[in-house]
Amino acid sequence: YEKRHICIKIQDRGEPFSDDQKKQLCEESQMPPSSLDEFTGGELWCACALLRKWGAQLEISSDSNGNTIAVFIPSNETKGM
Repeated sequence: YEKRHICIKIQDRGEPFSDDQKKQLCEESQMPPSSLDEFTGGELWCACALLRKWGAQLEISSDSNGNTIAVFIPSNETKGM
């Protein structure tokens, strides 16, 4: 719980995402980018799109050790509930 958001960090040791892939995962679009693998990237794109629909913010970083996706979900306090 950080600054009125719940933060979840997901890390993997796979191939680092390109800047284009990171941008596509964080932006609103109707279809997953063609640069994401059909079997892994498509599901990740759908998960990111669903999280954004619920008001989450995503931060994606990559380095030689893999990728980190930080998901910031507004708490009920932030939503005024």
